[in-house]
Amino acid sequence: MSNSQRNPNQYDATVSVDTDDARVEGHTFQSAYDAHDIAERHVTAHLEQMGFAVEPWGIDMREDDSVLGDNKMDLKAHQPTQETPNPPITGPSLAGLIEVKTKRSEDWYGVVNRHHFRKYLVQAHDHDVPAYIYMSLLDEDEEQIERDTFIRVEPWDEYGDVLAGEYPFYESSGADQFLRDNVDRHPQIERTFRAPDGQQVVMLDTDAGIDWPSLTHVLYGQ
Repeated sequence: MSNSQRNPNQYDATVSVDTDDARVEGHTFQSAYDAHDIAERHVTAHLEQMGFAVEPWGIDMREDDSVLGDNKMDLKAHQPTQETPNPPITGPSLAGLIEVKTKRSEDWYGVVNRHHFRKYLVQAHDHDVPAYIYMSLLDEDEEQIERDTFIRVEPWDEYGDVLAGEYPFYESSGADQFLRDNVDRHPQIERTFRAPDGQQVVMLDTDAGIDWPSLTHVLYGQ
């Protein structure tokens, strides 16, 4: 189906997604990728159904024990044009950035690693397109997504001021140090706490998230 034939308001919940065994909270770092893969395939399938070309962008760190990972988000969504119906992975067709997060418990829905949120904020400022965290809750019995929302990573005026050199205190240490010191004050963060594995995490406001039809309108620039 061509892009012109697609209805951006149409969402087909019957898109099938192959799944692997999903882990429960507290299992090994590498096994966390099982649930992540389910959600990423789900997101990719629906974006492609809506007419977007999807480029894997983040580096797969499952063979690495580091929880910090790379500085990229998981996916780039490209909007095809009449001139380039199958857009290249770089260029003006970029419509949005998406990071995939999968939870197995309502208690952890909306929680992301503090360091990771900092890198999402950097990407939101570095790219002139919307950046979203896809937050999903996995129903392990059915091996499918039970609940989801897209949380936009909102550019932060204070961080923008630092990048513009308006915070003399951070001229020498840089914008990264500003985020390390102050990211907890970002308006989307409800609280910061330490997870059982010792990592600092933040709770985001999921009530402000948007659904699939709304995301489609945003990425198509409507």
